Amino acid sequence: MKKQLHLFLIATTFASLAQLSNAAVFAGTFNFTGATGNVASLAYNGASIPDVTIGNLSKVGVTTSASSDNSRATGWPTGATNASNTFSGTINLSNYFEFTLTAADGYTIDMTSIGFGIGRSGTGPRQWEWRTSIDSYAATVSTYSALNAGLSNTGGILTNPDLNSSWTGNVLNLSAAAYKDLTSITFRFYGYNSEASGGTGGFQGNLSFAGEAIPEPSAALLGGLGLLALLRRRR
Repeated sequence: MKKQLHLFLIATTFASLAQLSNAAVFAGTFNFTGATGNVASLAYNGASIPDVTIGNLSKVGVTTSASSDNSRATGWPTGATNASNTFSGTINLSNYFEFTLTAADGYTIDMTSIGFGIGRSGTGPRQWEWRTSIDSYAATVSTYSALNAGLSNTGGILTNPDLNSSWTGNVLNLSAAAYKDLTSITFRFYGYNSEASGGTGGFQGNLSFAGEAIPEPSAALLGGLGLLALLRRRR
């Protein structure tokens, strides 16, 4: 009888471990082709991602502006002056772009990266940064695996030149343990030190993200492992 129970527990445990191996890598995109990004709240329009829900990309505390193939806004905090790299303004935690990823029941999310470009008008924001709901938006995310040569990174604060231009190819690295085993995470992208409140700025080109959806350990797995450990001690 004990042998049959032992074999049953082993089979159940291996079946549950096989379920855990079904973790699925995902990649998603907010597509701004044409005038798609010229809205205050854009519903996710990329490929469907099993076991993950993606919330709208929303512009909060700023006013959406027209820009083909991009997603921009006005009303960013000011503090920059023409032809100067000296800034008097600071971040305003009420002005940002935002989107949320939520795992389905029985799953968690491991984030990997966010890919994005920055664009501005001649009087738009000079500085940008990412923050997340993990610490209630207290700290700037500072790790990048790729950064446009025209941008500088000082502790996660990205500074762009005083140009009416764009800087693409940036990849925010989210491989740290803080971005693993999540049921939900919200990302916010802040712009500030604009030369004028009417200056535009935001995402240049599409916004992408990547990660992995992972099934949580089932009750059968946890119970099976516990009973196997108990039987081993008794033997």
